[in-house]
Amino acid sequence: CSAMGLNKIIIFNNTDGSGSFNSQILISDRSENPKGLCSGDFDNDGDIDIAATLSNQNPDEVVWYENGDANFVVHHINPNRDAWDIAIYDINNDGNNDIFYTDGQYICLVENQNSGESFSDEIILYQNGSNIFEISLVDIDNDNDMDLFVADALADKVFWFENTDGNGSFSPLIMIDNQGNGPVDIDFSDTDADGDLMGKVPLLKM
Repeated sequence: CSAMGLNKIIIFNNTDGSGSFNSQILISDRSENPKGLCSGDFDNDGDIDIAATLSNQNPDEVVWYENGDANFVVHHINPNRDAWDIAIYDINNDGNNDIFYTDGQYICLVENQNSGESFSDEIILYQNGSNIFEISLVDIDNDNDMDLFVADALADKVFWFENTDGNGSFSPLIMIDNQGNGPVDIDFSDTDADGDLMGKVPLLKM
C-alpha cells in the first residue's frame, strides 16, 4: 500500500494464506508522495515487482521497484507527469508487462522493451480528460485481450476503448455514461453469473 502523508510504500505479507499479516515491510521512504500502485513481474524472473506513480519528484515520475527476495531496487521511467492511477498489462504480446498511467488529463502507455531494462517513449492514448481518477484494464468483450476503461470525475463520464487487434491498437472512445455524477473508480464482476462482466462505479456526487 502507499501512504501519501508518510511518503512511504509498504507491503504486508500474508504469512499463512488465511489472512494473517506480519508487520509492514518498507519498500521506499524517499519523500516521494506515492499515489498509484500496481504489481506484476516486470523483469520476467518469476517474482512480483511493484510500479508506482510519485508526485514529490522533480520531475514527477513513474517508477518500478525490482523485487530481489523482498529487497526492492528502484528503476526510474521518468515520463515527467504528475500521474495518479497506474495499471499494467502486456499490451503488445511480447512477454513483457507494459505500464499505463494517467495524470488526470492524459492517459499514457510506456512499453516494457527488455524485461524492465528499458521502456519506450511515452505513447499518448487519450488527451482530453478533465479529472480522470481511474483507469482499468479488463476483457469486457470476451475476445481474450484487455480493453481500457476510464472514470473521469470532473467530466461526469465513464467510457472505454476497445482493444481492436490484441496488440495495443484501440478504438475511438465508446461512451458508457456522460451523466456519471463524479465517477472515481471502476470495478468489474460477473454479478449475475451470465458470463459477462458488469461494471460498478462509485460516485462523488448525487
